Amino acid sequence: MDSDHNEMSPSFFRAQLDAALLEHPPSPTPVAVVAAAERNLGRRRRRLGAGVLCTAVVLGGFSWLVVGHAQGPAADPGAAAAVTPAGWRQVSWTDVSFAVPPTWVPGDPSQWCVSGPGPTVGRFSTPGSGGSTSAGCLNPTSSYGATLQPTSSVSPSDQSDPAPIGSLGDASSYPSGAWTATRRIDKDWTFVVVAPDSTTVSQIMGSFSDG
Repeated sequence: MDSDHNEMSPSFFRAQLDAALLEHPPSPTPVAVVAAAERNLGRRRRRLGAGVLCTAVVLGGFSWLVVGHAQGPAADPGAAAAVTPAGWRQVSWTDVSFAVPPTWVPGDPSQWCVSGPGPTVGRFSTPGSGGSTSAGCLNPTSSYGATLQPTSSVSPSDQSDPAPIGSLGDASSYPSGAWTATRRIDKDWTFVVVAPDSTTVSQIMGSFSDG
């Protein structure tokens, strides 16, 4: 393509500005010139993509920014990152932090039958936070929860994508239909999430930070 007719070339854009200047009195305002240049480019920009072309134009001693549409494909927004909903509770331990739904309560998920609400209410705990007893709950043995567990006791210890609990372990150990995900922090600790649906699991995992 002839460079003088290339919409991306400085010479082409200069020609549009020259044409715009002819439409106005000898001392046009920068705003009027820019508006005229936009009109001259109006029909051509229909074929252009969603990019942005910025050109500095010097008029009357001032620099003005002219924004046009540059040729090219629209940007791919990509996959949306998990967003922690407003009102969720922040939990932290040493340099680890994560968020849980506001309806979840402190406690060991394996101790749901000792006190408090039933197994369909999530619990969260960190090492040394207490709450464990010798009691063993049944049907299920654990409620929904977000916990830091010894890596040696978690299998698999790094399964960051939500999965139905039955595909990774004994489904009878958790409320029916539960989803889970895990993230290995180091050789000692693994973050384990069990929730009623994949969205909640993703949101909790997305809020996790280990420094």
